[in-house]
Amino acid sequence: DPLLKGGFSAVGLSQGNLVLRAYIERVNDPPVHQFISVCGPNNGVGTCPDNLAFKSVCPLWRLAKYSAPISFADYWKDAANEQQYLDKSRFLADLNNERQTKNATYARNMASLTKLVLVEALNDTMVIPHESESFGFWQWGQSAHGRHKLVVPMRETEGYKNDWIGLKSLDTSGRLKHHTYVGDHLRFSNDFWEQTVLPYLGE
Repeated sequence: DPLLKGGFSAVGLSQGNLVLRAYIERVNDPPVHQFISVCGPNNGVGTCPDNLAFKSVCPLWRLAKYSAPISFADYWKDAANEQQYLDKSRFLADLNNERQTKNATYARNMASLTKLVLVEALNDTMVIPHESESFGFWQWGQSAHGRHKLVVPMRETEGYKNDWIGLKSLDTSGRLKHHTYVGDHLRFSNDFWEQTVLPYLGE
């Protein structure tokens, strides 16, 4: 689209955020200036979503968690086994630059954003843990069946500390914004959308 040749703002909803982020990290031509991620599973999902449609296929999916032909297998992250995740993840581990060999282009492209806005639903039943929406996740080594798992927030993750995809660069320069709302997956109010999200797009 010639209207986008000078760059554009991108708003992602749910797993669409991973598609947008892959575009930013791997292509970014024309460039994304502002990226607004609403309820994105940015650091993966650690359990089957609490949804009837997903639960109907989960018994089969669990037989091949990282390779099943189901969308969330591409961003599945089993906190109980970090090495298995790094070895078998076919999408997320690369996108988050978590493997031993880092892709400098990923970090450079993300750090070129004028703004990264992360919107997190505090009662999310689809992206679990909901802290994934702001690049947090459960601490490695914890069983998927544990009731009270420890969450490592974004700024305490290795990916942030070592700036694997530019999050620290964005944050320390004031270009990373984090908003939350009390509600389920994508169930934000009109007021939240109009007062919190739209002002970014109106600049």
